[in-house]
Amino acid sequence: MTEVVPSPTIRVVTASKQGPAGPPGAVGPSPAGKSGVFIKTPEAETIPVCASSADAFTIRGIRGLRVESGSLTLSVRINNVPVTGLSDLLVTTTPQDPVATAANAVVEGDRVTLVIAAVSEASRLEFTVY
Repeated sequence: MTEVVPSPTIRVVTASKQGPAGPPGAVGPSPAGKSGVFIKTPEAETIPVCASSADAFTIRGIRGLRVESGSLTLSVRINNVPVTGLSDLLVTTTPQDPVATAANAVVEGDRVTLVIAAVSEASRLEFTVY
């Protein structure tokens, strides 16, 4: 199942298995462990990906990180601490697959954010966090 959550500037696509409906809760990674991100017009900002994790999980890396034009830097943070290997990444039109090497364990209640900075005429940021 693919779920698309539209917004004026950000669209998050999450692949997961369909299960029984449960009570509403905190947003976190899908059971399949992948969260795709697409931002049409990236701006310098901090975006909460998981406001308060309902479960523990490990961020292993990013796949297909690229912009269609321009450049920017991207960091993944857990409770405002940069994930080693996923911090201050220079994002260009060349796809890359950086891997988290440390400080990548999320526990229940943690906040996971994406920090976009140094935006230079960038468009169509896309990647998958796994």
